[in-house]
Amino acid sequence: MRRFLPIVLIFSLLVPVIPAVLAEDICTQAKNITCENKNIGEISDKINKCPDDVIRAFYNTVSKCESEVRSQVEDIEKKERSAEWYLSKLNLDIRYLNYEIANLNLSISQLESEIKKREEAIRELDQALEHQKSILSEALRQVYEYDITSYVEVLLGYDSLSEFGSKLMEMDKIQIELRVAMSEIQKAKDKMETEKVAMEKDMEEKSEYKKVQEYSKYSIVAKQDQQEYLLQKLAAVKPPLEQQMILLGEAMAKIQSYLSFWFEGDLTWAGIFNTVNMASRITGVKPALLMGILRAESVYGTYLSSCSGGYKNCMNSREAKFFEQITSRLCKAYGSGGRFNYCKPETLPVSKAGAMGFAQIMPSTFEWDIYGCKSGIKAAFPGQEPNPYLFDHAMVGMASYIGNAYKRYGNEDDAILAYNRSGTYLSNVKEYTELWTYFIKECGGLTLNCSNPEFKAYIESFGIPVR
Repeated sequence: MRRFLPIVLIFSLLVPVIPAVLAEDICTQAKNITCENKNIGEISDKINKCPDDVIRAFYNTVSKCESEVRSQVEDIEKKERSAEWYLSKLNLDIRYLNYEIANLNLSISQLESEIKKREEAIRELDQALEHQKSILSEALRQVYEYDITSYVEVLLGYDSLSEFGSKLMEMDKIQIELRVAMSEIQKAKDKMETEKVAMEKDMEEKSEYKKVQEYSKYSIVAKQDQQEYLLQKLAAVKPPLEQQMILLGEAMAKIQSYLSFWFEGDLTWAGIFNTVNMASRITGVKPALLMGILRAESVYGTYLSSCSGGYKNCMNSREAKFFEQITSRLCKAYGSGGRFNYCKPETLPVSKAGAMGFAQIMPSTFEWDIYGCKSGIKAAFPGQEPNPYLFDHAMVGMASYIGNAYKRYGNEDDAILAYNRSGTYLSNVKEYTELWTYFIKECGGLTLNCSNPEFKAYIESFGIPVR
């Protein structure tokens, strides 16, 4: 027993150290994380034990990875849409060519039928000419016989010379009529032959054109095969990236649950940008528009109160009742130990109009979940009480509201007016949004990694710390 006592003592000394070592190992992994690392989800589950700066850096890296994967997925979807559009166009081209080829086949078939008719008519006219020639030949033979008949034979064969003369005149008339008939038949035959030649030429041209159209069709079918192959390749590449994007999003949501309490304190541009990018990814609302509204509502979260004497001085009874319901839940969920004492609603900052928090949302709007401003927060932060005084909650709520309003109205202006129905407000938000659109384009995204001097001067002018 005494032999095992030192081992037991050593083990008992090491037991408290092991979790610290494991935590340190997780923090080290978090510091060295890259987008190729497959342990991001595992690290995000345990990173809450790491120092704040490590969690922030880890979140920024995961956010960057998620943006890169999302960009790849969007690029694939863009290529898919392009390929599908091109396939649709090729299908229309093939339908048109099939229609053209069918018309050509019909036209060629009709020409063949007409040519056969002309050939049959030419044969009949040839037969008629031969018949007329045989009659004319017989008539000429009889005239010849009359010509060589002697005077004595005429007197013996006819009653008078006048009868013989009449017979000769009748034979001359028959010859003339036969020649006229033969001439008409020849004209008809010549016309038929001319028409036949023209039809044969037309049929030859259409047959050649048909070959060209069929070649075009085969060429388009080959292009169809290429586009379908491309779609198959894109379809094979897309699901793994989508799965990776989901995993990264889940990791970011976990980290956000840790970040929520930081954003109750002083804001930084890094925190603002990370949160706005996150809200944009969740709702699809452009970061520039969210930054524009945040500027108009609370000057980037720096101006939450214009009401003196507490909420009862600035809210009507209905809004005050909703505010008390909200703060009662916040008191249970978050207590009174942070920047805001939710258990004493009279100390919470509100505007002269009674709006709450960083997004300056009205209590009734929040409680009635207008345009999903509260349900959007619940979906993004499962298990957390929606809180307009937490910056990330406020941004997701605002983005959900704008996104759903846009879906209803179909345009950005009406979505902004749904948030605050004021022409001046609309003009201000559009001006701020245009500025942030310019900054985002110049900087390659809503990021602090930007060398644009106008951007640097602008963010410095508000006195908000960078990090």
